[in-house]
Parts: sequence; structure tokens; C-alpha cells
Amino acid sequence: MKRDSPTKNYLTVADAAYFASISRRSLYKFLHDPVNPLPHFRLGTTGRLIRIKKDDLENWMENFRAGNMTSIDVDKWMLEIATS
Repeated sequence: MKRDSPTKNYLTVADAAYFASISRRSLYKFLHDPVNPLPHFRLGTTGRLIRIKKDDLENWMENFRAGNMTSIDVDKWMLEIATS
């Protein structure tokens, strides 16, 4: 299956990393980020199959657009780090 298929709504980790132009290792770190984890689904009896909704990935990435954080967001983020 082509990685850039426009009809593919749920991405594998490899496809999501390719779409976001990051390594799979970085993507796995973002899945487990304690402050702003990347939304994902764990499928199968053991939960080893991970799928990421393409819209969720795009919305999550939008949070990191340069100049997108306000001082209120930074204060909230620092409070979350201090209390975790």
C-alpha cells in the first residue's frame, strides 16, 4: 500500500512517522509523552498493533506550530511538569 494514500485514515507507526517526516523512534516517544501524548489506538489481544488516526496526528502537530503557544499555555505546561 502506498504510504501517501489520501484515503488512508488510520496510519501505522511507520506510515505516521513518514507522514510527519520524523523517525519511528521519535514517534514512539511522542506516543508516551507525559504532557502532550500523541493520541493513538492499541489493537489486538496484546495491544501491540498501534494505529494513529491521520486527523489526530495533524491536530496534534498543529499544537507545535511555531508561535502557537501563549504564555498561559507555557504556565500550564510548567505546572504540569512541576506536579508530575
